[in-house]
Amino acid sequence: MAAAVGSLLPALVFGVGFANFFAGIPVKPAEPAGHMVDGSAMWAGSFLGLFTPFTLLGGVLLVALCITHGAVFLSLKTRGEIRTRARVFGVRAALVTAVLMAVFVLWANLAYVSGGVNSTLTWIVGILSVAGLAAAWYSLQAGREGWSFIATGVSIVTFALMVFIKMFGNLGFANMDPANPLNMATAASSNTTLFLMTIAAVIFVPIVIAYQAWSYWVFRRRISVKNLPVEVAPAS
Repeated sequence: MAAAVGSLLPALVFGVGFANFFAGIPVKPAEPAGHMVDGSAMWAGSFLGLFTPFTLLGGVLLVALCITHGAVFLSLKTRGEIRTRARVFGVRAALVTAVLMAVFVLWANLAYVSGGVNSTLTWIVGILSVAGLAAAWYSLQAGREGWSFIATGVSIVTFALMVFIKMFGNLGFANMDPANPLNMATAASSNTTLFLMTIAAVIFVPIVIAYQAWSYWVFRRRISVKNLPVEVAPAS
């Protein structure tokens, strides 16, 4: 139970956070100076203000998206009754998640218009995210768990892209003082820091990708209860 709650809670928190960044988190110049210095700013909202119907929808959506992806993966990697039950659950979860995603995409792009190219791109990737879930639902019904897993993965990636495209430039902040904005230019780290971070990313990101690819390859075959070791009674 603790593991389940511990796994769902981060998805809920991240979903609420992403939705807040999409809507725009209000910030103002840091006090007491009253003006922006090296990108310093302070939050102008309240804790309860983070939990609006839109942001709560974002939290529920990301939880549902993770559950759907997990159910598809479980059906992809198992046999027998476990596979059947996971597939049945995944079909239902994919349909519910597709509806939630469609509502979120419409709400996000109609209520929080960014304008310009970014607005067009958020519509495109948002629609792709809904289409990915629809494809996952169809593929899972047909017993094509591999294609369904790819489709849910596409939905997750495009959902993240929609949020990050909206955040581009202003970092997801709603500046209350346009004369002293908090954006990519004012909030960026120094060139030295960015250079060191780039070196670390170039070294370690390929290692992480290689490890994940290796683990997927090692555990590529399906398993069932027959693969569980037989318990042996301890010697008297």
